[in-house]
Amino acid sequence: MTIKLPASSLKPALNRALLFINQAKLGLSPLFGCFYLEGDKCSVYNGETGAVLNFPFSVSEPTLLFPFELAKLVNATRELAEVSLTFDYKAMQLIVVTPTIKTKIRLLNVATQDVSSLAGIKVPADLVPFEMEGLYERVKRATFSCSADASLPLLQGVRVTPQSICSTDQRGVWREQATSPQAFVIPRLMCEHIERALQEPSRVGVSSDQLYLFYSDMMCFGRRLAEDHKYPDVDGAFDKVVRAVADQAVVTFDREALTERLTALLSLPQYEGAVLMKCTAGELSVQNVLGVGVETESVISMPVQSTADFADVCINGQLLLEGVSRFSQLAVKADGRRIAFWNATQEYAVSRRAVQ
Repeated sequence: MTIKLPASSLKPALNRALLFINQAKLGLSPLFGCFYLEGDKCSVYNGETGAVLNFPFSVSEPTLLFPFELAKLVNATRELAEVSLTFDYKAMQLIVVTPTIKTKIRLLNVATQDVSSLAGIKVPADLVPFEMEGLYERVKRATFSCSADASLPLLQGVRVTPQSICSTDQRGVWREQATSPQAFVIPRLMCEHIERALQEPSRVGVSSDQLYLFYSDMMCFGRRLAEDHKYPDVDGAFDKVVRAVADQAVVTFDREALTERLTALLSLPQYEGAVLMKCTAGELSVQNVLGVGVETESVISMPVQSTADFADVCINGQLLLEGVSRFSQLAVKADGRRIAFWNATQEYAVSRRAVQ
C-alpha cells in the first residue's frame, strides 16, 4: 500500500499528534510513544493525555509505529515536495521516500501488542459537550499565575467556574470573566495542549474522570484531577476579601512605561526579590530592597495619577511586574496586605510583604 502526498498536508497532523507523546514515559509502556493508525484516524496516548486526530490519508489495516523518525523526515522536507509512504505489512516496515532520502521504519505487530489504550479511545455515550467561548485565550492568559511547584498539581492547573476562569500560586490570584455550565480544573498538561493547539476548541466535555476538548480535526482528552473540587475559592477571595477591603490609594499609570522601568530595576539585585513602592505628589517610585549582599541601590520613578500618597509598600518585584505588565491601574488595599489590579473583565491580586 503506497500513499503519495505533499509534505505540507502531512506536517500539521503529524506534529499535532507528537504533542501527546511523552518520550520520558516510554519505560512505563512503549505504546505511550506510538501512533496507532486505523482508517484515517490516528490515536495517541501518553498515560495522562491523549487524542484522536484526522489524518490526511487512510491505512488499509491497523498500524502501530514509533513516529519520531517519520516526523524528522517529513519536517525536513519542503512544503510542496512529495512524500511517499509505503506500508509493507508482510515485512512490517514503513518505507518513506522524499526527494532527498529513502528510509525504512519498523512497524510494530499489532497482534502482539495490547493496543486497548489506543484503539479503545472513545467518548462516553452519555457525555454532553458544551460550548465555551474564548477558552483558548483565557487559559493562555491564566497560566502565568499557576504554581510552578510540581508537588501542588492542583495549583498547576486552571480553574473554570460558572462565572470565571482563574488561577493561583498561593501568592497571587487571577480571575477573568467567563461562563461555563460546569466547574472543573484543567490540569497543567491539558493547559499546555490548549495553548499549543493555537485555536479555540469548538466544544468541551466533562465526565467523572476525564476532560474532553473537541476541535474540527481532533478530539483530545485528559484525566481530571481526583480532588479538583478542593481548588481554592478564587471567586470568594476576590469577592469576599479583595473587593471587600477599602482602597488606601488607587494609582493609574502608563503600563508600557512602568513595565519597561520595572523590568530594568528587576534586572539588578534585590534582597529576596523585594521592592519598596511609594507615591508622593503624583510621582511613583520603586526601589530595590537592600540587604546583606545587596548593596547597590536602584530606583525608578514616573508620574502617575494617585488618589492618595503612600509609602513603605513592600512587595515581591516579580509579582508586581506580572500585574503592571497586564493592567494600567492598581489599588493598595487599606488592610496593608494586598495590591489589586483590574480592568473590565480581569482581576489580579498579590500579597504584600512585611516591610524590611
